[in-house]
Order: sequence, then structure tokens, then C-alpha cells
Amino acid sequence: MESAGFPSHDAESGSALNPHGPESERSAEQPGCSFADAAWDKFNWENDLDDLGIYVPKKGPAKITDSGHLILPWHVNMDHCGITEAGQHSDMTGMCQHVMELGLAHNNISSIEEVLRIIRCMPKLTFLSLTSNPLNSSTITTATTNSSGGNTSDVQDDECNASVTMGGSQSAGAVPVATSVNNRVNTAVDANPNTETTPTTPISTCSPAASADNNNIPNTAQTTMCTEDGQNSAASSVHPDVFPTVRQLVLNGTCVDWSSIVVLLKMFPSLEELHLSLNNYTSVDLPPHLTYPSLTHLFFNNKDIDTWSQVSGLGRAFPNLRHLYLAGSSITSLDDDVSRMAQLFPCLEMLSLNKTQLKGWDEVDKLRHLPALTDVRVLGIPFLEEQEEKSRREQLVTRLPNIKRLNGSSVKEEERLDAERAFLRLYQDSDYKPDRFFELEKVHGRVSELATVSLKPQTVFSMDIVFDNRRERVEVNAKQTVRDFKKSLQNIAGMPSSKFVLFYHDKETHYGGFTHRMIYPDKKLYSYNLKDGSEFIIEPKH
Repeated sequence: MESAGFPSHDAESGSALNPHGPESERSAEQPGCSFADAAWDKFNWENDLDDLGIYVPKKGPAKITDSGHLILPWHVNMDHCGITEAGQHSDMTGMCQHVMELGLAHNNISSIEEVLRIIRCMPKLTFLSLTSNPLNSSTITTATTNSSGGNTSDVQDDECNASVTMGGSQSAGAVPVATSVNNRVNTAVDANPNTETTPTTPISTCSPAASADNNNIPNTAQTTMCTEDGQNSAASSVHPDVFPTVRQLVLNGTCVDWSSIVVLLKMFPSLEELHLSLNNYTSVDLPPHLTYPSLTHLFFNNKDIDTWSQVSGLGRAFPNLRHLYLAGSSITSLDDDVSRMAQLFPCLEMLSLNKTQLKGWDEVDKLRHLPALTDVRVLGIPFLEEQEEKSRREQLVTRLPNIKRLNGSSVKEEERLDAERAFLRLYQDSDYKPDRFFELEKVHGRVSELATVSLKPQTVFSMDIVFDNRRERVEVNAKQTVRDFKKSLQNIAGMPSSKFVLFYHDKETHYGGFTHRMIYPDKKLYSYNLKDGSEFIIEPKH
């Protein structure tokens, strides 16, 4: 859309020029702000002088050339800028060439076409956040139809003239599918709609070698897109925009529907990380034959998801998933068929179930059947919060023998051994014993109860009082002073404490023991290292 006041494009340098004079000011918060205007307002350093003539830069490290061209940095955060549209594409062609990460969260973009117009001129883009934009799903699902009706090369030429060389081939931010879609869409499942929809990718695809291959920007998309009836169709996948460099896409709080997600997966065929949280999903409605093997991290924190059968659809569509976040969902139980769960998630290494509604230990026990799982997060689950903290962790460590990290902290071998022994003690006298108990009993045998050990120093001793050939056993408090102790012996001695001398005889020392004359009245008795069975001797003064 052409309008007065937008930056103009300099054909020689391929970057955006500043058309605004020194007195021109615009706010990115104004309704209807374009990306081009907002970027210039945020990153333009020219004329940023305060009243005292001090230069105060805005945001860096954007660069403005001597001729006034704005070059955006590799990381551009345009959150909360009131953006509703792209602006004139020629304005962005030069300024966006180096952008690799773009944040557009909390703006007012409703049409996906405006997003596409922005990112078509970002050939190096790897990260895109559209969080909390009111994206209209109809603009996404109709984008394929509207865009594929004309000459795709014309669309490409009109939208972005700039191109860069990547991997030895010339490429722009958007690749015309009309000439390459047959290379990008591969058949990975049988076209028969009755075919079993468990993952077609073997567990061996989780190997480091396979991962290394997936980390390279593909020359052809790895996504298999199938029609609703299971028929693979290149025509149904044709879209003039494919962005193979984008690896991370954030769609939290956009409420885009599942048909729109399918279209976006075609546009971004190499995603490794996808955020679909807070979208009010109540189910997973992906086509049963869709397979998207490049995705490894999925954030799917949606409170209205309440059954594991819904989550299973994610395993079918993303067979190489390694990290899955389901925090805050209403799931109460996992799949009763643990072998099926293992088949659907063969590569899953990390699973977050924080603040879910799992109903008991039997559900936790199912997690051990996920073959690659080593990292589990289960904070804020009601039935677990009722457990004492130490016992809760001991049970989790014991019941999940393959995990190496629990709730963000590592599990050491020594901790696991102690937890297993505590688990055996907890259940060995109980009528109910979980299956894990019998496994551990074969390893450790019957474990004896721990002795109760007090680390407090002994303060009361049983000792003999010896006087005039008489011996009397008394309980002596070691915290009292010699003066107070002598006063307590006046009845036994039959004389005032000032009339007798007191000795402490330690019978356990070598050579018949050792006798201390207790001549310091304010000294505490415990300083004499009292021992049970030793004696105090009373001698009258002469």
C-alpha cells in the first residue's frame, strides 16, 4: 500500500531512506502503525538529541549509513508497537536483509498476508514470534487459494527484489513453490486412508546422526502433507511462500485453528520448535496422515486439553518430538496402552506435566515406558503436593528409573540408591505393594529399618555418689554448676557444701581411672566429660 510519508527505497544501496525531517515524529503506538514506520521510529538514531544537545541513542545495534539508510540488526524485537500492517515493501527490502530473529508479539496484526510481506525480505530469518496477535484464521487458510491463482514469480518480484546467496544457490526469503513444490513434498505414508497412523519414522531416526542431518537447512522440505482422505497431492500443497530457514515459530495466544496450522506448516517446512500454547484448543485436529518429521520441540500448554488421546495426535504428526510441554492442561491420565504410547513418542526425552491433574501414582508409573524419556517435570500436581517433599522426590526417582533430571535438577546415582532403599522401607510392611517394589526387592533384598539416631548431646547421666563407705545411684544433670551440684548433695553428706570437697572419678580411663578435684564452683558439670556409671566422691574437709 502506497502512502505519503513512508520511507523511500534507494535502488543503488537496496536500503530504506529516511524521508522524515528533523521535526517529524511518529509514535509506534498509534493505531494502524506499519512495521516499516515502527522499525524506523525505534531504531533511527538521527536527531536523537535532548534539549541540552546530548546524543541519546535508542536501540542498537542497528546501523544508519552515511547516506541515511537504516540497516536492522540480526535480532529485532518489535513487541508492543501497535503494528497492524507491513508497510511499503521497498522500504523493508534493504533494512531487513540481516534479520535472523523477529519478535512481533502483542501487536494488532490480523492478516497473515501482512506477516508474509514483512518476512519475505528476511532471507536469513530463523525465529518468528507472533504471540498475542489477533490473527484471523480465514486469512491463513485462504492465503493458499488467493496466492496460488496467479503467477507466483510475479508475486515474488513485486514483493521483494532483494535476494541473497545461501549454500551456493540464490534464494530470497520466500521461495516460489510453483517451480519447486514437487521437490518439497515427499510421500512418507501409504495413501490408503485405512492405514495405521502410528509413526512411520523408526526409532533409529532419533540417533545423533539423524539429528545432525536435521540441523542443516534442507534443500527440500522434509514435511509430508497429505489431503484429508490420505491422498498425497502436490497441488493441495502449492503456496507461493515457503520459508525454509525458519526454525522456531511462536503462535501463543493467537487462537489460530488447526486448518491454519496445517497451512503454516507448509509455509515453514523446516520448523524444529513450535509454540501453540494458550490457544484455547479443546482437541488436536490435525489430518491423520500428516507427518512433519523436523519438529523436535513443541510447547502445547492449553488448559482445555483433558485426555491423552488428544495428545496422541501430536505424536502421530510429529514423530521425532524430543521435548513436549503440556503444563497447565487438564489431563488426568495417560494412555492405558503403554506400548502404543511408546510407539507414538519414540524419541521423547523431556516431558513437562507441571500443574496437570494426574490422579495418582499409577499414572506416573506409565512414564517409565517412554523409551527415550530422561527428563520429567511434575510440579504443582495436586496429589503430589499432598506428599511430604522428601518422600515425594524419593518415590518419583524410584518409580522412574530412567530419568536423569527431575523438576529441573539432576538425579545422581547416590540419590537414586538412597531413594530405592527408602521406597522398600515404605512398602515392605504395607498390604499394598506396587510392582516397582518387587523389582527392587530382587536387587536389594529386605532392607532393615533405620535406627533412630539423636545428634543432641547427652545432658542427664546415671552416676554413683560415694560417701563414708556408702554408695547411692542418682540422675545428674550435666548443665548445672559445681556449686549447685554440691548444694544438692548436702542431704547425702549430712553437712553444708562448704564443709566437704567433691571429686569426680572417671572409671573408664586407663590405669584404674582418673580423679578430678572439682575446685571451680562456677564450672559446668558437662565440662568434666561425664559418663554413665562413673562416680562422685565426697570427702569432709579437715
